[in-house]
Amino acid sequence: ATTVIRAAGYRADIDGLRALAVIPVCLFHAGVRGFGGGFVGVDVFFVISGFYMALVLHTKYPPGPGSYWLFISNRLIRLWPVYALVLAMAAGVYWWAWSAHAEKAGLFSSWVEHWDKLALSSKVMLGAANLCLMGQDWLLFTAVDPQTGLLHLTADFTKEPLPAHVFLILPPSWSLGVELTFYLVAPFLVRRSVRFLVGLVAASFLVRFATYAVFHHHDPWSYRFFPSELAFFLFGVLAHRLSMAMPLPLDEARRKRIGMGALVVVLLLLGTLRISKDYTVLAAFALCLPFIFEATKSNPLDRAIGELSYSVYLGHAFLAPVLLAGCKGLGWLLPPVVFSALLVVSSLVLAVGLHYGVERPIDELRQRRVAQAAL
Repeated sequence: ATTVIRAAGYRADIDGLRALAVIPVCLFHAGVRGFGGGFVGVDVFFVISGFYMALVLHTKYPPGPGSYWLFISNRLIRLWPVYALVLAMAAGVYWWAWSAHAEKAGLFSSWVEHWDKLALSSKVMLGAANLCLMGQDWLLFTAVDPQTGLLHLTADFTKEPLPAHVFLILPPSWSLGVELTFYLVAPFLVRRSVRFLVGLVAASFLVRFATYAVFHHHDPWSYRFFPSELAFFLFGVLAHRLSMAMPLPLDEARRKRIGMGALVVVLLLLGTLRISKDYTVLAAFALCLPFIFEATKSNPLDRAIGELSYSVYLGHAFLAPVLLAGCKGLGWLLPPVVFSALLVVSSLVLAVGLHYGVERPIDELRQRRVAQAAL
């Protein structure tokens, strides 16, 4: 029964594409030399997400009564349970560390240090962002007033004495907040005309360049502001539209060779870029995406790695500070390569447990919901 359910709606053929974006980001956070393109990796993930959402909305969520809410609820069911479990693990470890060693609260230290100073409204909003995922990216545009404990907007969190993002227990999950915002609008965009989508891409870039002119191309405006990031999601949507509209005259074997060549080039670029944005690479990646998809969709190893990508992304965010604190506590001065290898292996082990213990059962529930809605 499980096989039937997964075959009916589960798109394992796209999982490897997720890994293509997640792995460089994780290696970047681990400090692996040669992976300075972690920021670009986030945008690659957004391009892939646009492609994937266009694919699933066309194949699994046809327009009709209840389709929008089924799509949104299924995406939340996909993301939140694993996130909530990793969040609980992280909070538990940090709480234990603070209870045993008051000076070692990890990423919980901002909560411990400033709890008495935070206004009730700030506690609620910061807590809700951590619990709900939605709005974590918005915290990058806010800060806490040290005198009143109230949240306020800021154009540059790096100049604030207490930026709101330091209260995130799993900091890299801000990108999931951007993802969720796209999910809310994706059903209204993916079926629009190419002319409309191209116009929206242009508008998104105008917003980006306007913010650069005003805020001088600095974080968070450079790659966390959804209106300017929307262009990259739409790159993926347009890539899917291209794959549907343009017949590929080449035979399957040749398409796969082209796709693997494009994949190698993209990986090399992700591993060597030292800048936060390269629009040419992202546009080229979007054009290559149908070929890369063709090349990777049937590869079992690629699929296996891709299935773990979400859990690896969340797991490394939790394990990196824990392992770092543990090594310091034990007096271990591990070389960066050894620490990175330890983080990668431990993240994979945690991801396997999360995938088979949480993600697989949840995915079966999601596919049952889609199958029932189709009856």
